[in-house]
Amino acid sequence: MMERAKANPLRLLRYLGFLLLVVLVVVAGPGKMLRVALEARPSWLLVAFVLNVPQLGLKAFRWFLLVRWQGLRLSYPRALLAYFGCLLVGFLTPGRIGEVTKAFTLKYESGTSLSHALSSVVLDRMFDMYLLLSLGSLGIVRFALVGTVLSWPTFIALCVLLCIPLLFLHQRLTRWAGAWAIRLPVLRSRAAFLNEKVNQFADGLAVLRPGRILLAIG
Repeated sequence: MMERAKANPLRLLRYLGFLLLVVLVVVAGPGKMLRVALEARPSWLLVAFVLNVPQLGLKAFRWFLLVRWQGLRLSYPRALLAYFGCLLVGFLTPGRIGEVTKAFTLKYESGTSLSHALSSVVLDRMFDMYLLLSLGSLGIVRFALVGTVLSWPTFIALCVLLCIPLLFLHQRLTRWAGAWAIRLPVLRSRAAFLNEKVNQFADGLAVLRPGRILLAIG
């Protein structure tokens, strides 16, 4: 009975992911999606599909580098398999939950703590996000939104705000933020446990240097 109760949340997550996909299709309009698919050139669709393979390979290599910089053991084939595995879990669950499976893979392969392993996963996602933001900024400039829809001061302010999360890649600032959060009344009862996990997470950030950050984003 207990095993069945534990399995139910996982089943609900699978069904929730499928239901969200159905909702997205209905909102977008099945007819419109079919029309776009029929109007697309098969050759370009094939090229996009084929390019997914080297793209995933490069992403897995970036995560592999992050893990090796942290001094943890993980082979590139295992990193690649973990990437494909997280995609599968991500398809079945909402909110990119599949990314967390990479941390469990790293914990199993290298014997490190989950908090330390999670730091490489968070860094990997942040580098993805900032690459997209860079390309998006180029798109804004390309289509001349600056000066018409957006003013230059507004655009510069947005760029500065988008860079603020990068500050949390700094080990000392991460420890400070964790220490501040632990003092909150709702977390104070678990202060010792949370402080240990924050320190383990911050240790995973200690290997980052400006050159490595640029390499990972690029």
